[in-house]
Amino acid sequence: MLEYRPLKIALAAVGTLLLSLFGLMIWIGATYLYRPTDLLVCQGENEDACSYHTDFVSCAGSLETVAKKACSRYEIMSAPEFESKGGKCDYRTTRVICKR
Repeated sequence: MLEYRPLKIALAAVGTLLLSLFGLMIWIGATYLYRPTDLLVCQGENEDACSYHTDFVSCAGSLETVAKKACSRYEIMSAPEFESKGGKCDYRTTRVICKR
């Protein structure tokens, strides 16, 4: 009688590999689809003094750093409706729009 054990092991290994690749594809797709596409980055002395924002950068911080973490390509625009006076460098909110 023929033994099918090596064939079963090989098929199980191929199935596991295909299932892992499929899971990876789903995870990558979900990460791409559900990442934020519009950030409001507040720059100022204290985050508590910022009005509505999604991210914070100190006075000496870089908006570029936040933008590069969130998107591979992006556009930076002013959001004057969220600006206010105070602190060492005032509070400026900038809109970072991720491009696909």
